[in-house]
Amino acid sequence: MADVTVAAYDGTTDNGNVQIMKRNDDMPEVGTGLLGTGAALTAGQTFEIDVQFDDDVMIFCEDTSAGANSITLDAGDYPASPKASQGASTVAMVASDVVSIIPAKGRHLQSDGKITGSMLAAGRIWAMHGPAGFIGKAYKNATTSQDI
Repeated sequence: MADVTVAAYDGTTDNGNVQIMKRNDDMPEVGTGLLGTGAALTAGQTFEIDVQFDDDVMIFCEDTSAGANSITLDAGDYPASPKASQGASTVAMVASDVVSIIPAKGRHLQSDGKITGSMLAAGRIWAMHGPAGFIGKAYKNATTSQDI
């Protein structure tokens, strides 16, 4: 059982722009979508995202610690996918970094229909379903230079 559960927002209650997972009254605007507070994690906590076997999902991660951080997506164990045996993925983050990850289809999917993982230091996570056919890779910003 994970320490934190992240709900995968499917976009059904908004206007079709980029959608976020969690909403509250003080959400700032980010581009064409709105970004809520996300799911907070403390150092070493695990998380699960219930994608209900539909892992066309985008995961946003923010470092809120005072130093470097990383997010790890666990290796999948759903045997229907040939990518399930490719292992876990870890993305390094510097202080105050924000990364977005589109996991490789089937690589991190668990047999219960979830994606699980952990964060090394404190941070926040958002997740949203996207259109089918996302290509799995980490979108890079100025401080992140690795693919998943």
